Amino acid sequence: MSESTVDDLTKRGLLPKPIKLGGSLRWCWAAVDASMKPQGGGEDDKFMAGLKNV
Repeated sequence: MSESTVDDLTKRGLLPKPIKLGGSLRWCWAAVDASMKPQGGGEDDKFMAGLKNV
């Protein structure tokens, strides 16, 4: 996934916002993993539904 795609998904709320540490952006991997897991399946899954609108 490109940086611009990650930025877009973060702006749209489909990925959690990163934390800036020492000049670098870092993500809590547990939060990223949780945001990408199905949340009800089908169209109820915010992440997968959001990918259709990229």
